[in-house]
Amino acid sequence: MSRLLPSRPSLLLGALVLIAAALPAIISAASGPAGAAGPTLDHFECYAATATSSAVVPTPFPLTPPAVLLKNSFAPAGFLAGTGAVQLHCNPVKKQLPSGAVTNITNPTAHLVCWGLHPNPVALPSLVTLNNQFGKGALKPTAVRSLCVPSWKNPQAPSFPAATAPAGLDHFTCYSVVHPVGTPAFSPPASVTLTDQFFTHATSVGVPNLMCAPTSKTVKPAVGGTKVVNPTHYLVCFVIPGSTAFASRGVFAKNQFGIGAVRVVRNTELCVPSTLG
Repeated sequence: MSRLLPSRPSLLLGALVLIAAALPAIISAASGPAGAAGPTLDHFECYAATATSSAVVPTPFPLTPPAVLLKNSFAPAGFLAGTGAVQLHCNPVKKQLPSGAVTNITNPTAHLVCWGLHPNPVALPSLVTLNNQFGKGALKPTAVRSLCVPSWKNPQAPSFPAATAPAGLDHFTCYSVVHPVGTPAFSPPASVTLTDQFFTHATSVGVPNLMCAPTSKTVKPAVGGTKVVNPTHYLVCFVIPGSTAFASRGVFAKNQFGIGAVRVVRNTELCVPSTLG
């Protein structure tokens, strides 16, 4: 997936030129993590999703930029990527293990909406080792997949708080990953029970397929990038089977890309808070 951006309208090319020209200033302005640690990162249940039009929101997420500059621990100098379609909607989720141990939600209003990315060539780390409640595992990133943006959610109407997005949650760049044979592997339980704002269900937990790094996102070079709330908070996402108990539904979301209607189709991943090392 590391390839040149496909041919796009002149607006995209202009945005890329402007961002690239201002890259040194952006790196200085978006100097990365704040000194103090941010709040606890929640688990997330992610759902395949698409942006849709509705009578009240005819143009979903009208502020979606044609391109973004993303900077994280794996790409400290930043890389350029064109923005694609909405891929995922993620809810904070309560997780219960077979032992009865429960991880509760700490930031219930902070959701993620994730857009596909079309990155310019970017170097990927050869191997990343992370720790979480499922143990220690090594992952090999294979491609840049998506940008997840902190978002409000409202299932009834496009009515939201005045703030652009909920506080205390980072942007994330998500990478497709595989587990290399012979390296440390996570040991998820045979099943977990998940409860989010949509439903409660027991599910098996499969292999890790995504790793998400806290990220500074720049749209307008003169303004500078978003600051990373907590540089130590990563996510490792594990495949879970779509539940027959879940019914596809529409919700509204608000974030830095504007307000949009989102069709949430099926649950696909459990994302677990993780740290490097």
